Amino acid sequence: QERAFALEPVTLTFLPGQVNFIVGGNGSGKSTLSKLLSLHYIPAAGKVYFDQNPIDDSNRQQARSRIGVIYSNYFLFKKLYRSTTTADSEQINHYLKALGLTGKTEFIDGHFTATRLSDGQRRRLALLVALLEDRDIYIFDEWAADQDPEFKRIFYQEILQDMKRNNKLVIVITHDDRYFDCADRVIFMEDGKMIGEQIKTASDAVATDHAVQKQNRALFEA
Repeated sequence: QERAFALEPVTLTFLPGQVNFIVGGNGSGKSTLSKLLSLHYIPAAGKVYFDQNPIDDSNRQQARSRIGVIYSNYFLFKKLYRSTTTADSEQINHYLKALGLTGKTEFIDGHFTATRLSDGQRRRLALLVALLEDRDIYIFDEWAADQDPEFKRIFYQEILQDMKRNNKLVIVITHDDRYFDCADRVIFMEDGKMIGEQIKTASDAVATDHAVQKQNRALFEA
């Protein structure tokens, strides 16, 4: 008889301006952990905290509004559900070019003209939309898995680093070990357990300012 999968107790603190990778094989618990952090799952025990405040039914929706997520089963809307400025339009055109989507779709009157794209193109468009939402926290589940090498490089070496500079908290589920140097921390999962972590030292990168560390703190405990 197969035993039911459960994530083992784990305590982690995530900070703004920090890029975290979660890695592990199939069934390691990395996706379950990420869905607890994104508040798609409610923990059976333990708590998720934002800014040292426990998340419950009274504030869960408000907390979710601070998180941008792209999972494998995402849905892509043609319409951008917020008003856009000239600066937004410039940013959209920048990302359309950078992500190889110029000529594939355009942004006109608050809508993308096409979303019937290849899987890789659709995922790049979903990333563009997520970046425009300007959330505090971002979670990406194997976003780069089906991307060409150049778009993998852009994602890890350019976009994630821009997000870090903009003080976003970023959590990425990935198998791309060649880009582990792009993370401030790599969390290793196996059989529902966190089995270790690799943290970039001060000699590898400039340490985050202590005052910044206190802002928008997200803590998972289970």
